[in-house]
Amino acid sequence: MKGVRASIIIPTYNRSKLLDYTLRSIAKQTIDLKTVEIIVVDDGSSDDSLEIVKKYQKYLVLKYYFQEDKGYRVASARNIGIRNSRSDILIFID
Repeated sequence: MKGVRASIIIPTYNRSKLLDYTLRSIAKQTIDLKTVEIIVVDDGSSDDSLEIVKKYQKYLVLKYYFQEDKGYRVASARNIGIRNSRSDILIFID
């Protein structure tokens, strides 16, 4: 992904409303959004988190990863984001 300057990693679990608010806030930034990739790592949510991500795919450079719900594993979710980022600059929002 040429031109990506930073990766924003968002681990989430059954917080689709907060995820919607967070992605909307990122989409409203005045920077060139093509230079930032957003990596959402879902820790086994049973809500509509995936649909929220799909809603913003036309506005943001978004990647979505899902891991099976095996209990609270936010560190594992962050690590998935780190492994799949394409930037040396990582920003965590959780």
